[in-house]
Amino acid sequence: MDIMTLDFSSFSAEEKRELIYTLDQSLAESTTAFSFNQKILVQTLFVARSYHFYEQIFERLSLSVPLLYQEVMTYVWLYLSGDMDTAQLEGFHKATESVFTCLFTGDDEFLDEEAWEKYADEWDSVYCRFFLTDAAAPDYILEQIVSGEITWYELPDNQLFCSIGNYISDCGLEPVFQRESGGYTYSELQRHDAEVYGSHTFAEIFSLLQEDLRLVYGLKEPTKQDILKLQKEYENKGLFSQEQVIQIADSLKKFIFS
Repeated sequence: MDIMTLDFSSFSAEEKRELIYTLDQSLAESTTAFSFNQKILVQTLFVARSYHFYEQIFERLSLSVPLLYQEVMTYVWLYLSGDMDTAQLEGFHKATESVFTCLFTGDDEFLDEEAWEKYADEWDSVYCRFFLTDAAAPDYILEQIVSGEITWYELPDNQLFCSIGNYISDCGLEPVFQRESGGYTYSELQRHDAEVYGSHTFAEIFSLLQEDLRLVYGLKEPTKQDILKLQKEYENKGLFSQEQVIQIADSLKKFIFS
């Protein structure tokens, strides 16, 4: 299945749900002609959209984007522009990965103490931890760069698209089936996900991924000038409309600061 050319709107809600559940496989199939750096760039463009969305949210909540999130995103762009090679990234990634691991799990066996002291305090509150999962997305890209293995992990439903779906349902962007208290049965969760992924909002966001794929495919092997231009352009490309950003931020404000 070629993600670049498929007509997402023609799919049933259930078909859309199943596509997102297995999106990593479809992306791998759709990008067989892409070079390693093109695959990294596609992910970076979509994650940059997510990063800008969180910049918008943090601004609405009068918060600062945590330094860890900022710097990991910067390092991904430095690699793509050719200003930093894999060897230079390894130490930084190892340190930041240890911080994310400790923040997520409490496991400090391999914790880089210097990195922890530099980054951890900003996540020591409820409102920052709420964004922690998606803040790790650019670090997953660094992991692929360092390992030389493409996984597409941050895009399928267990990562960014799952979060996007949660905003659509939990912030009331569109009416979808949900249980306020959670505790879905299997069939209820299938219905919930189908309605989320079948929504107009999700279709619009999915089209952005298709746009990014087609852009990178058309570039062939991007030059440093291409990368720097894209980095600048994607500073202002988000995921949701401005009206939806306001609605999401207002909903989070009630939840986080209540």
